[in-house]
Amino acid sequence: MPFVRAQVSHPLRRCALPCPLCRGARYESRYQAPALTVCDRRWGIRRRLEERGSFVVGLLGLDDGLPPKPKGMHRRTYRRLEQLDEHLADRWCAGMSGLLERLERRTKWWR
Repeated sequence: MPFVRAQVSHPLRRCALPCPLCRGARYESRYQAPALTVCDRRWGIRRRLEERGSFVVGLLGLDDGLPPKPKGMHRRTYRRLEQLDEHLADRWCAGMSGLLERLERRTKWWR
């Protein structure tokens, strides 16, 4: 994940070696909506499977299912990634519905 510069007060004030907190670095995902972070994790699973297989990265969308199991990957690992993707899909749906409800409440006065 790329780092984003931010001003942070470090509890130790000084480090012998500059740590990410002292340099003001933060993960970009800290500033995203949780539903988008879940989406990034789902894309990461697909990237991992596509890099090991012969598919072109980005060929399949999030709703198209996972790419086929790459040769050499254990079935158990593939099943675990499938279950994780299903769980993340449920979390994404819940997160997006909450996000849309909040947006609707904010723009209600506009109508």
